[in-house]
Amino acid sequence: MRQSLEAEGFFVRTDVEYRKPKGKTRKSSGYGDIDILAEHPDGRKFLVQVKGWHTEWLAPNYFRNKRPFIDKLAKSKAEDVLKSSDFKTILVFSKIGRLRDRVKELAHEQGIDYVKEFKGILQQLTRHVEKHRNYDSEVLQTIRVLKVYGFLNDESESAISQIWTKEALRIGQ
Repeated sequence: MRQSLEAEGFFVRTDVEYRKPKGKTRKSSGYGDIDILAEHPDGRKFLVQVKGWHTEWLAPNYFRNKRPFIDKLAKSKAEDVLKSSDFKTILVFSKIGRLRDRVKELAHEQGIDYVKEFKGILQQLTRHVEKHRNYDSEVLQTIRVLKVYGFLNDESESAISQIWTKEALRIGQ
């Protein structure tokens, strides 16, 4: 996700910690972290939480009787760091189940503006990476090497382009 945002021109901070006070449940206090805070020169700002549960589908039951994916303390810390409360929230998940509309509705009720799948992010990065250019990012360099050695060829990239929608390409628009 970081590389995807940077490719779109965002400045990115990762693993932003915040303190969690001792709660009513008497659990010890500790720290939470925001996976990504992103800010674009045009003023767009995002708080992003990434759930890399690659063998699971995001389904409506994840939202029932569970703590929110993005809690109030994380949002408060994002406001402090971004110096604004005018930001959008994104939840990145491996896959969204069959009840996509219901999942998005429940996410919105939790204050999450967008739900993105890893597949779409990887598709965007695959299109962005060029064979004949070196990258500082290990992720982008790995995608480049896969392209060079034919694991990602023009045919697979063409199929990816057909799947990828305009709505999914632009984050937050």
